[in-house]
Amino acid sequence: MPTLAEHYGPLIETDRARAICLLRELVMAAPQLVEARDLLTRAYHRSMNFEACAESARVLLAISPDHRGGGHYLAQSLYALGDQEGALATYEGLAAAEATPGALEGVAALSYRLGRIDAARTAFAAHLTRSRGPGRSPALFGLMRLESDAGDRASAERARKDLAELFHSKPVGVSSYLTSRLQAYGPPEWFKLVDKGHLAGVVRRGLAAVPGGRAPATFVLPAERAELLAYASGAPSRALYIAKPTHGSGGQGIELAEGAEAFADRAGYVVQRYLERPLLAAGHKAHVRAYGLITSTDPLRAYVYGDGLVRLAPEAFNLRGLNRLELAMHVTNTALHAGDPRLVLSDDAEAGDKGHVWSLEAYMRHLHSRDAKEARRRLGDLMGWFVRALKADGFFERQAALGLPGSFGPKLFGLDVVFDADANPWLIEVQAVPGVSGTPLVNRVNSLLHTTLARMMIGEGPPEEVERANAGAFERLDVVSYPPP
Repeated sequence: MPTLAEHYGPLIETDRARAICLLRELVMAAPQLVEARDLLTRAYHRSMNFEACAESARVLLAISPDHRGGGHYLAQSLYALGDQEGALATYEGLAAAEATPGALEGVAALSYRLGRIDAARTAFAAHLTRSRGPGRSPALFGLMRLESDAGDRASAERARKDLAELFHSKPVGVSSYLTSRLQAYGPPEWFKLVDKGHLAGVVRRGLAAVPGGRAPATFVLPAERAELLAYASGAPSRALYIAKPTHGSGGQGIELAEGAEAFADRAGYVVQRYLERPLLAAGHKAHVRAYGLITSTDPLRAYVYGDGLVRLAPEAFNLRGLNRLELAMHVTNTALHAGDPRLVLSDDAEAGDKGHVWSLEAYMRHLHSRDAKEARRRLGDLMGWFVRALKADGFFERQAALGLPGSFGPKLFGLDVVFDADANPWLIEVQAVPGVSGTPLVNRVNSLLHTTLARMMIGEGPPEEVERANAGAFERLDVVSYPPP
């Protein structure tokens, strides 16, 4: 008979909403069942529903005070919710019980953020003694930045050299690991953007305040039900709308319908006007994962990466066919279509346009050269608009109030963008912590992305000069002009 983990684990990855519903029923029936509570906490965490995850983790720890996983879930959720003191206290408790690298990393990163330099030094040093290989990179990077902030240039340079030596021994492994760990302790407000309802508010304010943006009309339910229906009354009767759970990911829970009325009574969803004239790739709808990078917030320096990923829907696009509402035609999230025989994932890392995952470079090659040049320019403009919109919203001012600026490493993020038939990019979603691995092609694109970012971080010299010298396919954005020249 399968264990609870064997039964519910796969469901958490494929249908989180159902898994959460079933697990909530299970913990209500058996409130002392640790494994069930652990799985429910994990499901909330995978959904990035951090409030529910923190609440569930507290219950888990009340049942089983020494449950290490529960402690980490609680610390990570408190951090994502902006409670850095609470997250630090939780990590300190974990480190006191068992000084694992993960707990020490949390203590070090948050102590540094909050200006407790001696405590951070001690935790970084302990992390180094307990880590091996790429696992040492976050502590070396943290020490490099901390000692620079503290004015100890000699110690900062020793840490930089050790990190550079580690990087050159295993460039891909070190850079990918370091990038993923830095994102885990990025500015907490980024985690709010995974909530599609919160993102909708940020984007709406950005569109009103900063010229140059483009995003579908989006409504958060149930709060904006009246606004949705008013908007729909002025649209064609057969206009398509797409509904997404506010805490959904990987395409889970997405639905499509003609007319907004089908979704008007939903709660916990956002509803968007569907883009009915997408720019097709080999006859299929596609979305682009474009990568942005912020290396400094004062002064503001940001970049867009020259390559990226493009995911295609497995069913050919045809709004006039009998399968007009077929999700395999409209939803481009590869994870949602796992197991669909129409989905093709190439194992050729060098072929950028095979199957249903492409590289951005290959996608652009399929356009006429003139269209590709204009599409790239517009994509960069959209990325620049998004960064300027965050600035106008006070995003970076709030970040500065959280702690020492050096404690925030470079912020890598993703914009999920759909081009319309006129090669205009539309912002659909934001990936606060872009995935590191995937198909061989994904691994190739991301490996170069991460190694380039590492060189921009750890080269010798003034930060802005090091960035410029090692930027590779990263293009500097104009994030000062309104609009860009």
